[in-house]
Amino acid sequence: GPNTSKGAYDTYNSIISNPMASVISTSWGECESEEGSSAARSEDTLFQEAATQGQSIFAAAGDNGSEDCGTHSLAVDDPGSQPYATSVGGTSMPALGPRPTQTVWNDECEAGPCGGGGGISTLWSMPSYQSGPPSSLNVINANSSGSPCHAASGSYCREVPDVSADADPATGYSIYYAGSWIGIGGT
Repeated sequence: GPNTSKGAYDTYNSIISNPMASVISTSWGECESEEGSSAARSEDTLFQEAATQGQSIFAAAGDNGSEDCGTHSLAVDDPGSQPYATSVGGTSMPALGPRPTQTVWNDECEAGPCGGGGGISTLWSMPSYQSGPPSSLNVINANSSGSPCHAASGSYCREVPDVSADADPATGYSIYYAGSWIGIGGT
């Protein structure tokens, strides 16, 4: 679909309305404040339908660290912040072994600062699958807050990403594209 909010919605709607795929993966994302709450709630309805049909949605957390709007303020990407999507962040794998090492992806790329996106949603409260882990996992911590999304008293906002994998262009994946092998990164 077209690289717009409406194009993304129409594409998700087509995939979910014809549930042939059980796993949906999207690298497309837009800053929550640019997406807007009305469009995000429409996506939420689609993603709930996908969940009831047994479809899993994996969405990029973004490639600009905690400032994904480009405004030098904290922000996260939709649809990665959606409660019915698994948000996928980025790491770097500077050594493969014998035991691989994995570090945070926080770098300088061709277009400027880059790194695995993440932070706290301004639209969504923390889903039960995030609020229930043991304290040893440190999901709820000193940076958790209920303010950005106006969560009910004693509750928090959705935090992203849920999982992370190698996304650093310097250590990313080799793919065969347009007749040759290239290294690629990004969430």
